[in-house]
Amino acid sequence: MAADLTPKQQPRKKDNVIRLVVTSDAKESIQPALWFFNQDKMLPEIVYELCDKFQIRDPENYAIKWEDTGMYVTEKNRSQLKDAAVLCVTLSPASKVTKMMQQIQKGSTSGSSSDRVDALRTMKTDAKDKTYATHLVKQNGHEVLMRLVADSRANSEPTSMKWALGALSELLIHDIVPLADVPDSFIKIIVTLISTHSYKSDPEPTSPVCSALRIAKMLVRSHPNGYTFLRAVNIQSLINHIDSPHPVFRERGLGLVNALLAVSPSLTDRETLFQSLESNSIGSSLTFVVREESVPVADLAHELYLFQYFYFNRLQLRLQQSLTKADRDNLIALPRLLPQFQEDAIGRVDRPQQMATELDRMRRLGFSNPSAPEEDFRAPHALVALDVMAAFASEETAEFTNSVLGQLNRPEAYTFPFVRMSLAITELLLKLLHVGQAPSTTEESYMMMFFGNCAKAFRTLFAACVVIATKTWQAMDAMQADFDKVLLVLQKQLSTVLTLPPAQQPVSDDAFKTLVLNKFSYANILQADLDRFAQREKSMLKSEAVERVRRVMEDEARAVVRARQLRVLCDGDAFENPRRSKKKGDARLYLMLAPNHKSLHWEELAERASHVPIAKLTNSCLVTSIRMAYFGNDVPSFSSKQKGGELALAFLADGFEDPIEFVCSSPYQFAVWADGLRSLLEKPVEEEATLGEISRLVNLDLKLRLLELYDADLPTALPVPPPPPADLNFYYEVSSESIS
Repeated sequence: MAADLTPKQQPRKKDNVIRLVVTSDAKESIQPALWFFNQDKMLPEIVYELCDKFQIRDPENYAIKWEDTGMYVTEKNRSQLKDAAVLCVTLSPASKVTKMMQQIQKGSTSGSSSDRVDALRTMKTDAKDKTYATHLVKQNGHEVLMRLVADSRANSEPTSMKWALGALSELLIHDIVPLADVPDSFIKIIVTLISTHSYKSDPEPTSPVCSALRIAKMLVRSHPNGYTFLRAVNIQSLINHIDSPHPVFRERGLGLVNALLAVSPSLTDRETLFQSLESNSIGSSLTFVVREESVPVADLAHELYLFQYFYFNRLQLRLQQSLTKADRDNLIALPRLLPQFQEDAIGRVDRPQQMATELDRMRRLGFSNPSAPEEDFRAPHALVALDVMAAFASEETAEFTNSVLGQLNRPEAYTFPFVRMSLAITELLLKLLHVGQAPSTTEESYMMMFFGNCAKAFRTLFAACVVIATKTWQAMDAMQADFDKVLLVLQKQLSTVLTLPPAQQPVSDDAFKTLVLNKFSYANILQADLDRFAQREKSMLKSEAVERVRRVMEDEARAVVRARQLRVLCDGDAFENPRRSKKKGDARLYLMLAPNHKSLHWEELAERASHVPIAKLTNSCLVTSIRMAYFGNDVPSFSSKQKGGELALAFLADGFEDPIEFVCSSPYQFAVWADGLRSLLEKPVEEEATLGEISRLVNLDLKLRLLELYDADLPTALPVPPPPPADLNFYYEVSSESIS
């Protein structure tokens, strides 16, 4: 038996014990209490203990649920309990269903609608829990609710019908009730409600119409006669529900439209439904929805995506057709779009010269086989391309003239291939818009500009893409051989913009073109690729595997730089002598390292000399006899001044009282000789120029090696070594099969 525990009595918390608060709605006098919920105990045992604590009789009729969500705690979801949760001891699902059913029956018998309405309102709230819904179905609650809907409608009891429909919609969503068993008479009631009732009479999400829309969507998809009955819904009334200011009405109204489109028996039936929707101005309604709902809820965003998907998939009808006489006429008319040779007012040619033959016209427009133009239109998507090309040329005359015909005054090798590019753009758009593919069940992205002009959405998008393609072709200074490169850039431009979140998408074709040509132009894409490559290269250079290689390569680079510096020392050089006497005037010190790197030789010369043989250098010392080396202002001649000796060097060897001092003529010469001396004395190099050279060599070598690993994922850590074997008795078993 559980009891209240003071802090001193509280047991030590274990991993399987959760500290939470428990209350109960069984009695008004019950106060919340701290409870240690042991996950190792069965739920009935815990419920019995809680009922005993709160002195609640008949514990078998009680269960526990979350106070905030109202969901019952079951064996399946008890693992979701966390510390500080608040639970409530309440009637079990079966007991509560029985109580509500009795209350509904009592209200129907006595004629008291208030009892029935209270029970239905409670049932609607509780039916969101699948555990409760399961027990409600076991007691045939769904049948009772359907009868109540019919009776309430017949008896003009809108309040009862409202809550009965609401409870039924919450119940059916769990997919527990076989929707195929729903009677046709109930479906007709749903159709009548949607067709004759306006959201204005009850604009709340709990209204009968809102619940009816939700139920209708489920029936269309799962009932054998659902499409047949619900196709009779008044389309104008359905669109009026989408016009509602409440997002739930919009989502459920559009959800029913999408459900009807999804289960249409054929593409022809779907096209008929689309024509009915267009004649009732669904495009205007959806334009208002997407502009008002700048960041729509997830369910509404998914329905908008589905409608866009079904709308563009209307093109499947065209994809299944073959070339007709009307199509051949459009094909023949394409070359005649080219203007004749003309001169402007000042006599300058600004149009392509007149084509000599029809084949020239075909070739200039971008036909791959001018003598047989129909061959370019054998692919399934070609007829869609032909339609939008003809519409672009005839309806968007200004854009067509400026973007396409304006390219024809360039040399033929640089001419924009309108036909070939149009075919490629059409195929690309069909792919990006998932035409012919199954719709996603979770996608929430859609095109803002699509809802601005549904009727001509694909044509408008195609025309904008052609304009973008001509600009990109010009920016890349492309030739016919560069067609695939231009198409790759165009694909990146379109896929980037079409996948932007709705709030960032352009709302019109002009805004679409402006966004692509400004923010996603060829120059910007090229720079973004370079930045991405540099960032990837930078991250690769920081990986542990590369760092290990870098350390080995640094040793190699140091050896290379050391060898080069010592070669410079072996070549010898003349330096300013800070200790020269006034008699010798401009005398300089010539210093040279012996080829075997064992001795240094020098001589003070009265005349400038570019090279002096080592035999003429009378002074020398062994490298091993050098006791001290001085650098910069530490050179004795400059140490007292602490300035002017930045390029000075000196070394003191055994047998010499004074150090040999010399001043370099440039920082680079100083770096070479300073680190050369350090190398001879087996000291690490310190000059920035030398360290920078080593770093450049290592990075260059690494980049050359990493080019071979482009797009490969480098390991970020060393592989884990396998565990040691059980023993070290290694042997090889020779079988008779291996001998034979």
